[in-house]
Amino acid sequence: MIVLLIDSRREPTEEDIAIAEWARHHKKPLLLIFTKSDTLTERERKNNLEKALHLLPVEHTLSYSIKDPRSRGNLITNINKLMHGLAQ
Repeated sequence: MIVLLIDSRREPTEEDIAIAEWARHHKKPLLLIFTKSDTLTERERKNNLEKALHLLPVEHTLSYSIKDPRSRGNLITNINKLMHGLAQ
């Protein structure tokens, strides 16, 4: 499984895109985590996510903020689902 962290305030880099393509080619589950999501408004988060997913068409994404106490639990749940083949 590949866990790729991307700053939610930035567009994915060429390296991010290459990693996503490599994971897809090798049929590896990929969890794309948008970090620092608390620094954006809901609208900015949505717009940036849409832009990123246009460049990185992945199935599993998660917004993460160290300031949100639910983020850690959501991250653990998503990783467990992907590791055990339960993600939808």
